[in-house]
Amino acid sequence: MKKQLRLCAAYLLSFSMVFPVLAADGDAAESRVSEPAPFSDISGHWAEDVITRWQSSGIVNGYPDGTFKPDNPITRAELAKIITLAFGLEDKTESALTDVDPGAWYYEYVLTAIDYIPSYSPPDANEITNAYRFLEKGTFLPENHVLRFHAAETFSLLKTVRDGTEVEKPSIQDIHYELIGVYKDAEFYNLYATMHGIPENVVRFQTYPWLAYKLGIMEGAPGEDGNYFLPYNSLTRAEVLTILDRILEPENIS
Repeated sequence: MKKQLRLCAAYLLSFSMVFPVLAADGDAAESRVSEPAPFSDISGHWAEDVITRWQSSGIVNGYPDGTFKPDNPITRAELAKIITLAFGLEDKTESALTDVDPGAWYYEYVLTAIDYIPSYSPPDANEITNAYRFLEKGTFLPENHVLRFHAAETFSLLKTVRDGTEVEKPSIQDIHYELIGVYKDAEFYNLYATMHGIPENVVRFQTYPWLAYKLGIMEGAPGEDGNYFLPYNSLTRAEVLTILDRILEPENIS
């Protein structure tokens, strides 16, 4: 079952540690001052207001050169640390991960957050259905970038557990038609139905972007012919901060 979330005054300490993990590597040090100067590379960025609001809270840090690098992607290991600290996850999964070194900086975070981070194979350009396969048991791919459809599952689960709510889901067919009515991504247009039904991982691929949209925590990007979710794009630092902002709201943390 999903881990219980611990929400307490330790938030401030936790968040002060969250964004150093978004630097060049998991343990990269970032400077912090009581009245930080504005980041030098966010002016005009679509997430400027969100980044500034979180920086002003004294919770978010940037790089030593004064930048935030909002469009840099994050890795699956970094996401494990982010959600462990931000949501106060505590319980660890007893799991033998063949591609996660017990001596790595992220090992404990991965064991703590793994129930919330889906394990899929990376997309195969030659056979799209390969994109929906689960990873072999015992693998995590900690250095791979987080994909947006993975983030949809992670943060939808975290929000519903945090809020103690259960969203009533319609049939996968209804989810599918609503999803393709919102987003124009070709990847969502096929349910890959077989004589045995619709594969579970295809159901998840459709369900969680739909749920993230319904919960108001993830949005797409406008294109010439409509809105796109961009499921295979890497999740960026700015996007992580925006999602956290929609779930946690820094001004309400005390």
